[in-house]
Amino acid sequence: INKCLSFTLLQNKLCNLTSLITFDIRTYSSLISLLKELGNFLALTTFDISRYSSLTLLSNELCNLTSLILAGAQP
Repeated sequence: INKCLSFTLLQNKLCNLTSLITFDIRTYSSLISLLKELGNFLALTTFDISRYSSLTLLSNELCNLTSLILAGAQP
């Protein structure tokens, strides 16, 4: 009876261990997916900020150019 009880306990422990390992693999996989998504989001955000900065610079240059043209057109 003791051997049977010990075997059952061992079997339960192994099942618990297997469940934990499976859970950890799923969690790890989800974390990798999350990190990839965050990486993509950060890359897009950085790109948008860079593009906005460039558009702001372009807008400033166009304003300066317009001002120069208008100033040159003044009699």
